[in-house]
Amino acid sequence: MPGYKVLVSNQVGCESTELEGNRVTQYLTLNGHTLTESIHEADYIIVNTCAFLRAHRDRIISRLDTFSRESQARIIVMGCAREIAPRILESYQIALACGHSDLDKLDSIFFQFVPFKQTPPYHWSKNFKRVVISVGRGCVFTCSYCSIKKSIGFIKSRPMPEIIADLQASLASSQRRFLLAADDLGSYGKDCGTNLSELLREIEQIEGDFTVLLSNIHLTWFLKYFDAIMRFLASAHSSKWLFLPMQSGSQCVLTSMRRYYPVQEISQRLTELVRHLPNLRFYFDMIVGYPTESEDDFNQTLSFISKHPPSCLMIAPFSAEEGTLAAKLPSLDEVTIRSRVDWLNIVRRTAIRRENRVPIAHWGEE
Repeated sequence: MPGYKVLVSNQVGCESTELEGNRVTQYLTLNGHTLTESIHEADYIIVNTCAFLRAHRDRIISRLDTFSRESQARIIVMGCAREIAPRILESYQIALACGHSDLDKLDSIFFQFVPFKQTPPYHWSKNFKRVVISVGRGCVFTCSYCSIKKSIGFIKSRPMPEIIADLQASLASSQRRFLLAADDLGSYGKDCGTNLSELLREIEQIEGDFTVLLSNIHLTWFLKYFDAIMRFLASAHSSKWLFLPMQSGSQCVLTSMRRYYPVQEISQRLTELVRHLPNLRFYFDMIVGYPTESEDDFNQTLSFISKHPPSCLMIAPFSAEEGTLAAKLPSLDEVTIRSRVDWLNIVRRTAIRRENRVPIAHWGEE
């Protein structure tokens, strides 16, 4: 059977989903198909999707519009869109839609020599210029605004020996920069009797000259495993970045979000980290304009950012995700939300200049 020409559109924001797209490209090559960047030459176009935010969904629509209008190729969608944004797909002729758990459906079209489940993982990320080591998918929490749980489900951890073996194999091939990736790194092991602390301890014991960047850690686990995290960040194997999805500096808003960590204790721990590791850089996620966020709540977020200025900050204007608890709450007006986004950026830049400790940077820069 002759091979197909396939375009893989892999522009996504999530490291783990990007890895899945990379694995698909490897699967296609192993089965004798040709990768192309031309939408006019392609027999199939595979669109990898992250649909977590409104901006992500707009990107999916833009790509599907372009491919449907300008190409005769059959379109396959993979990633989060099938579970999170199925209505988007209803507007297009989709040959196949796969989620994270059933990518082996690709075998019905492309299998010739190697079935998908036997295709080895593909670890290199050109976006991060690192080898990305996945520790699993999913998380244990049920945040009020989050729709992605419908797609990724409960934590499914990879066995620790597999993770360590991946890292050691990459070291043997002279790779030195790594990203430990998960939807919530702190949830690792909750389904198999281990935890993040034990994983970091195993990595610390590996000999060699290399650094590891830690992906997002839910603040509940940041507090629970604080000693282990600080020990790792102080080690020679740490990239000296900490990614924390804080989401708000207001205790009331966090409670409404069903994120039950104490802001004051988080603040104390961050101060402690900076005292011991003055060159440590922070990456925070913040949601602005959550439905219950009052002016005072937002000012508490501004105060938190002013006290702990991050080198990198992802600001997500709140969007009501279908099927979530937060979508049932009355939304704030768009003008208020946009104004708060602008103020948060101003306060962050002012705080960084005042601190004169670490510059604004892209996450993961050494």
